[in-house]
Amino acid sequence: MKSERQEWMRNVKGTYDYLPDEQIERNRVVDQLRKIFESYGFNPIETPILSMEDVLASKYAGGAEIMKEVYTLSDQGERALGLRYDLTVPFAKFISLNKNDLSFPFKKYEIGKAYRNGPIKRGRKREFIQADVDVVGVSSIYAELEFFNMISYVANELDMKVTVKFNDRRILTRLLKLFSVPEKNMSNIILTIDKLEKLSREELVEELCEKGIANERGVELLNLLESEGNEELKTILACDELREFNKLMRMISEMNDENTRFLFTPSLARGLEVYTGTIWEVFVDHKDSLITSSIGGGGRYDNMIGNLLGIDEAYPAVGMTFGLDVIMEVMKDKGELAKKTIVDYLIIPMSGLESDLSGFSEKLRRNGIKLDVDYSGKRIKKILNRANKLNIPFVTVFGEDEVRDGKFKIKDMESGLEKEFTMSQFEEVSRYILKGRSQT
Repeated sequence: MKSERQEWMRNVKGTYDYLPDEQIERNRVVDQLRKIFESYGFNPIETPILSMEDVLASKYAGGAEIMKEVYTLSDQGERALGLRYDLTVPFAKFISLNKNDLSFPFKKYEIGKAYRNGPIKRGRKREFIQADVDVVGVSSIYAELEFFNMISYVANELDMKVTVKFNDRRILTRLLKLFSVPEKNMSNIILTIDKLEKLSREELVEELCEKGIANERGVELLNLLESEGNEELKTILACDELREFNKLMRMISEMNDENTRFLFTPSLARGLEVYTGTIWEVFVDHKDSLITSSIGGGGRYDNMIGNLLGIDEAYPAVGMTFGLDVIMEVMKDKGELAKKTIVDYLIIPMSGLESDLSGFSEKLRRNGIKLDVDYSGKRIKKILNRANKLNIPFVTVFGEDEVRDGKFKIKDMESGLEKEFTMSQFEEVSRYILKGRSQT
């Protein structure tokens, strides 16, 4: 039975601590994403986690459905606030507040925490990290193509096979018009369509019926959404409004990457109301992981920023997010969480010799070595056992002889081999350890 103190000290449901073995891998993934984003010319920004509740609740933001999961609070001035539920709405606010200081097209990335008081499952938490990439000021379909190329780059860097399902929200709205769905009800119907892979056919038909589409018509609608070769869909795709989307599909069909498969999916809806054109979601193939949630998704949202500003000026925008937490679940399935420390090199000084090694240690650190010195005074055998447990690749024990003679040996903990150096060979020692680190 848990003590009263243990109960008080628990984490809030849906939030977690991360030990070094997992956090090291999380940092590695974030660094890779950052490198990829910057290779496409996206610049870093940062926005506040706290937001005015009115901004989050705006009909031009995430819509009424998402507000059910928003954490709300108030400050000492009794202002109604909320924790951001994604990074897109804060970015739209960022543009509206800073538009006079920005040069368009504006390309940015932001990696940060967001919060949703929603259901919890593997890969879905209430405090989570998103990595968002967006461009504002570009209407061209080539912006979407760049994001699809980026997805392939990410899949290759993270060594995973993915399927990118894509669609266009205008296809859905035109299809719903064929079923005489009033425009004011379309967003609500699309929320149901978005559950196509989560609910049974019977549950979907029942929900559509509750929203005004009779049973038979509901079945017909679902059949159309799941069959991309039907005549209604072909007619919709042939309209002028979707000419650019057809161009995108042709360009996607010419992309050739063994780790990335692109799949036109007419039923893909993405629940948020902000999307105005192309939408997509990224799923990991089952051979890499049993995770069924998407690891990323995005789309075009041309109206959000202008609507938030209350002006008719166009701010065409397209962007996507990668979910770090669901990506990390894939990494676990792939057995990627092996490294338990960032330390490259451990020095174990015998008692009384600690100060003799201070200058030597600092020079190696300034050469890029992640170096730790064990000042615990424990027995050498116990320290070496700990080094093995943490997978520290290189270790040196410094005794009086090593300090007096100015010579020491670095032990490769994996092979057991030892290599001798002098205390003045800072560059040689650094190269040796860095080379060994790159091979692990």
